[in-house]
Formats: sequence, structure tokens, C-alpha cells
Amino acid sequence: MTMKNNAIPELILVRVTEILEILIETKELQTGRIPARTLVPQHVDNYWIMDYLGIKRTTFYTQVRNKLLFPVFKIGKREYFDREDVYALMRHRDGGDQSHPKAA
Repeated sequence: MTMKNNAIPELILVRVTEILEILIETKELQTGRIPARTLVPQHVDNYWIMDYLGIKRTTFYTQVRNKLLFPVFKIGKREYFDREDVYALMRHRDGGDQSHPKAA
């Protein structure tokens, strides 16, 4: 076998291993062994934020957007926010520093 022919089975093995790891993670997530936070993308939309914060759409647009959280980029009309900013907002709130009344 040539070097090129050996690379194909190795590539297949790598891909199968990756698929197996994804399947294992999915199964563990379904059984509750992995927190869902590990699978959240780096940039999240307003629906994810509203669900995470437990607020309604009106509250998000009047009290949070462009006051506590700022979009990092847009795709079409949809704004995306940095996930770590949302987590930092929650840590800030849980820490007791109430610099903004709606951060409570």
C-alpha cells in the first residue's frame, strides 16, 4: 500500500471516533449527566437570552437590550449576543451588586 492509501482508513477511523464521541455526549446530555450550558454556542440570540433569564420579549427589549447587553453582530435582522456577557450579567446579579434595578 502506498502512503495515500493508508491515509484513507485513518481518516475514516478519525471520523467514526468523532461521531461516536458526539453520540456519547448526546446520550449523556439526555440522561442529565452533562449540563446543557456546555453545548451553548458562543453567540446567542435574543430568544435564548429571554429563556435563560426567564423574561418576556417586552422586558428584554425595554430593559436589557442596549442597556445591559449589547449585540456583537447581526445576521440579517437577527442580533447575536456574546454568551459570556449573559453569564457575567447573571454572576453580577447573584453577587449582590445591584447597579441596575432590572438586573435583580
